[in-house]
Amino acid sequence: MLHSMCMLTLVILSILVSERPTAAQAPSAKEEKMKVYISADMEGIGGVSTWDVQASAKGREYEQFRRLMTQEVNAAIQGAFEAGATEVLVSDAHRDAQNINVELLDRRANLIRAWPRPLGMMQGIDPCGPAVD
Repeated sequence: MLHSMCMLTLVILSILVSERPTAAQAPSAKEEKMKVYISADMEGIGGVSTWDVQASAKGREYEQFRRLMTQEVNAAIQGAFEAGATEVLVSDAHRDAQNINVELLDRRANLIRAWPRPLGMMQGIDPCGPAVD
C-alpha cells in the first residue's frame, strides 16, 4: 500500500469503539460488535502543506490529494477490520464534505458526505458509545 499504517493518526480525527468483553463476561451479540468511527479532514493527510495548492478544490494538486485522502482512509478501514471491527463509518469532514473518492473507498465502510449535518464533523457517531478519542 502506498501509505504506511503510521499515517493513520493523521487521517483519524475521532474513533468510537464499543467495549470489548472481558474473559469473565459471557459475550452477547451486542458486546461482540466493534464499531469504528473515522472523521477524515484533508488537513490531516500526509503531504498537505499548502491550502491553496492541495486542499482547495481549485488547487492544482487537489485531485491528487483527494486520491491520497481516500487511500489513507482505506488504510484506516483495513486496519480497523484487521483489528476486529464489525462496522466502520467514515465521515468526510473536509470543506464541502465531498472529497473522498467514492469509487476508490473500501466497500466495507459506510460513508457520510455533504452538508448540512447537525453534528458537523461528528455526524453519525453512536451516542451510546463508551468513548470518543
